[in-house]
Amino acid sequence: MSPFRRLRRRLVNGYTNWRYATKARPASPLGVAAAFAAPALKRVIDRQYRHLPRRPEGGGRVLDVGCGDGGFLLLARSCGWAVVGVDPDAQAASHDLDFEIGAGGIEYLDGESELFDAITLNHVIEHVYDPLNVLRRCYGLLKKGGQLWLETPNIESLGHAKFKSHWRGLEPPRHLVLFNARSLQFALTQAGFRESRRQTRPDPTLGMFRHSWAIEKGISSSANAAPPKALRLAALWAAVRAALFPRMKEFLVLAAKK
Repeated sequence: MSPFRRLRRRLVNGYTNWRYATKARPASPLGVAAAFAAPALKRVIDRQYRHLPRRPEGGGRVLDVGCGDGGFLLLARSCGWAVVGVDPDAQAASHDLDFEIGAGGIEYLDGESELFDAITLNHVIEHVYDPLNVLRRCYGLLKKGGQLWLETPNIESLGHAKFKSHWRGLEPPRHLVLFNARSLQFALTQAGFRESRRQTRPDPTLGMFRHSWAIEKGISSSANAAPPKALRLAALWAAVRAALFPRMKEFLVLAAKK
């Protein structure tokens, strides 16, 4: 590993140890200042940890709805959280992990209440038939003061305005319900949440534009075909506009408190 990579690792570990209570080594306390001095790097780290709240004294529990292979739960457990996952894919529940993954959706926990300090839904809410019901169940499963974190495509994004039916975020027929910032906030309020705030993430605009362009042209997004320079410039301009007007970003990322 190069000296630069070693230094970067020490700084990243220093920040995650401070912010997320990891115990990563080697670590430098200068990582906290470095993260705030390099907001792009901080956005990458915070998105990876899904902006987990500070772990409560005595420990806390995290539920990941749509947990897949449990990768995020392993990360959360490295921060000292007790973790539980649910996923409708039976293969997810078959992974040889030493924590619980239930085969199913959030209904796997029917009859339970106030079990978790944090619940995450990473690109899940757009796949369910009744998003409001899912949000209400999340509300019931959270302890008082608990946090719901979710990320989902934004139907009001500049990418959708440009590519329309070819926009990568549509994904028919897999995506059933898509939100804009107002409708998602309304759904959270209807579910019982009274406080929510927008969260940062690495900018996905160029990637979304490339995927949407490939769909429009009928080519595989994994092909080596280079998108035109005009597309890259359009993505850059869209990213600037979205930074000024967050309601136009490609994804909505929110944390809501019970």
